[in-house]
Amino acid sequence: MIVRLHNLAARRPVLADLAGIQRLFHIECDCKDTDGYQRVEDDVQTRWRTQGLRLERDAWVIVCKSQEIVAYTDVMLYESASYLTLTLIVHPAYRGRGIGTLLIRLAEQRARDIVDELAIERPFALQYVAHNQDLAAKNLLEREGYELRDAAYVKMLYSATSDALLYAEAAC
Repeated sequence: MIVRLHNLAARRPVLADLAGIQRLFHIECDCKDTDGYQRVEDDVQTRWRTQGLRLERDAWVIVCKSQEIVAYTDVMLYESASYLTLTLIVHPAYRGRGIGTLLIRLAEQRARDIVDELAIERPFALQYVAHNQDLAAKNLLEREGYELRDAAYVKMLYSATSDALLYAEAAC
């Protein structure tokens, strides 16, 4: 895998990054109205307050020299402990450089680690929801081994310490 992080750095997000991540979601969602932006802002804040997400372990940002956030990913365990969700977003101007690939691989490894930490020995789902018009996300998922099955992208992942099978899926 070639990742061109020239003048970019990967690091864990901190609370002060919230506004930058919200801007990134705003660009991606193309939310032009105030209500849409508020919804994105609320979604990110809610996700960060959830017990199943720890910024220091479960999330990454890619920043440029000016510290602008150009990509974000996280993996969150839902309270029901029946599945994990993956969030992944890359600024349109920074796509095609391997950033999404790097972040999805970091997130998948974190998903494996979470399953190992919880000693889960049953099938486990990692879910990524992609908008049906998001061709960049679909292309990335397919390139990373995900297959479209029953309107969802699915990739089989294995836990490092058990025979538990992780199902990674992305609904369209």
